[in-house]
Amino acid sequence: MRQVIFAMLGVAAIGLGGCQSLQGYPAPLETPKQALALVQADTRPAAVTAYDGITDPALRRTKRDQIVRARLYAIDVNYDDFVRTVSGQQKTFAIGADLVSAGLTGAATLAKSATTKTHLTTYASAALGVRSTVDKELFYSKTLPAVVSQMDASRKAVLAKIAEGLAKPDGDYPLVAALADLQDYYTAGTLNGALNQIAKDAGVKAQAAEDRIAKVTTIATAYDDPSRKLSAYWRKADGSYDSAHEAKMLACLGPGATTLQLTNLIHGDSATQKNALIACLTAAGEKL
Repeated sequence: MRQVIFAMLGVAAIGLGGCQSLQGYPAPLETPKQALALVQADTRPAAVTAYDGITDPALRRTKRDQIVRARLYAIDVNYDDFVRTVSGQQKTFAIGADLVSAGLTGAATLAKSATTKTHLTTYASAALGVRSTVDKELFYSKTLPAVVSQMDASRKAVLAKIAEGLAKPDGDYPLVAALADLQDYYTAGTLNGALNQIAKDAGVKAQAAEDRIAKVTTIATAYDDPSRKLSAYWRKADGSYDSAHEAKMLACLGPGATTLQLTNLIHGDSATQKNALIACLTAAGEKL
């Protein structure tokens, strides 16, 4: 019976796999094999050998561009086929599992034997269990769109680098450099490449957040007794700023001093500057 369930799942997936509306992609103009055949001559090692034998700079650049664009096209064809396949498999297998489960549940309802009912119900649950496992462990049903978006973004970043290189003479961007970038372009379109980039971006954001937290913590720590005295002198009882006291504080800081400078000083970590300001105000007859 178990073999029957998996066979039913396979048949359902195959039947649904040809449905373009479920895959979410229209049919391509050519099959991947046909599309790759269009650029086969320029993606073979012989094309690189031919490039190495060219001595004229202008002809070398032309051949370089021809090879690079052919390989870009080939990588794009394989990438599109990969995304189409992994997305389509997830959707069709999930729906197929649901259909099989529904069929087994319906059969269990109609079955006369209690033993048959139990078996059919158990296998219906097993079919849904298989779907859940595939969804969670293999196809990342909820995260797949985000991973594909990351792959697209990473590919565009590398593509921009390649486009900039092709705008240069062959001497400044030889084929060997372009081939290295093409490898990065390929890697950017893989699940591992996308997950690595997501982790890297998360690390950058986490570090930026830690820096901000550290900055706030530093300011809070620097808010010592001189800071509290100056703040209390600057503010009125109702919490508003005392313009007269502010003017005296700015006068102590010197010509051209601004409110922003005063704020930074109070919240800064230089006790010497804060004590100097307090001493200046005290010498002027102010009480802090």
